[in-house]
Amino acid sequence: MSDIALPPTVGEPWSAYERETTVTATDGDDVVHIWTAQRRYITKLRKSPRFTEVASGVNGSQPWAAFTIPARDWNPATGAKRSSGMSAEQRLAAAERIRTHGMGRSPEEHNAPSGSSPENGALLPAAGSAP
Repeated sequence: MSDIALPPTVGEPWSAYERETTVTATDGDDVVHIWTAQRRYITKLRKSPRFTEVASGVNGSQPWAAFTIPARDWNPATGAKRSSGMSAEQRLAAAERIRTHGMGRSPEEHNAPSGSSPENGALLPAAGSAP
């Protein structure tokens, strides 16, 4: 589906049930097509740099718009995938910090057995130190 099917824009105004948003994804396209006649979604999609507006119009006074997003950036369960905003170098540095120190834990907590915490006094002494 290289071209999105556009609705007729003449005739009666659309009812609340006809002002809809449709998402079309196929195995043959590299993009996902989104058509909407819902103002709040038109506004959100226009503001997001992840979407490309490919067509728009009005039916009477009711706006509609069509957008695309690369298929690799779309998940049918959650919508547009979010970008971390981190460079490859930043991701590698963050992964190394997590490997070294754990996820938001101090080195002592990282080496402690599961379920222990400083609050319950269950941290083990550092290796080689006297009890």
